[in-house]
Amino acid sequence: MPITISWIQSETRGKDPAPLDATVSYGFQFGDPMCVGPWIFPGRTKPPNIALEDATPRWAHNHGGIDLKQTDLDLTVQGRDTSAVNLLRARVVDLTRTPLQSGAIVEKPGCGGETKGRFLHTSLGDKHPLIVEFDDKSSRLKKNDTLSYFVTNSDTENFNIVAFSDTSDSKTRKPCQCITHWKIALDWAYHDRSGTLIIDDHGKPFETAEGGPPENYVWDPDSGHLTLFHDS
Repeated sequence: MPITISWIQSETRGKDPAPLDATVSYGFQFGDPMCVGPWIFPGRTKPPNIALEDATPRWAHNHGGIDLKQTDLDLTVQGRDTSAVNLLRARVVDLTRTPLQSGAIVEKPGCGGETKGRFLHTSLGDKHPLIVEFDDKSSRLKKNDTLSYFVTNSDTENFNIVAFSDTSDSKTRKPCQCITHWKIALDWAYHDRSGTLIIDDHGKPFETAEGGPPENYVWDPDSGHLTLFHDS
């Protein structure tokens, strides 16, 4: 189910409706619906059981699960008329952290494939997290957070956003054993106007956990049920 979005108009640019719309959903990971998770279920020694094919981010979140280590989002942006809207940058906003209670962890089997759309990356553990684009030509992340895309009512842009819980240099800190709460602000310009589209999960922030005990549950390929994983 797509996540609804809310938006705010720049206070200094009038009160006209925003000239663009956006939809966002969880769990793109290579465009494979099986590529979701892992999740942690704080306060539970065992997660709710469910068939592998039915385990979705929305199922996990509805049962108290929180994205662990990373949150994957698929964002589509479209203009409302034939005039182009310039997408300037995406930013992490309203970031707060709360302690993470221990709980069971659920993981899905490995998966992979090709991504579709623009790939954006952020490290939520940084002091001031930036959302930066992956450069296909250099196979590296760009050094700044500016965007240079335009959308109309017939020309959309799709962004695959991966938010990691750690820092851009993970060697500089230990896992925080916390939940990071955050939203996305998409800055835009249109004719002589500018504004910001706030993207969240039904008015609530996205949540990404870091840390947790090694109580990992995986789906047994033979039985199709969750089983405690023992690292040999």
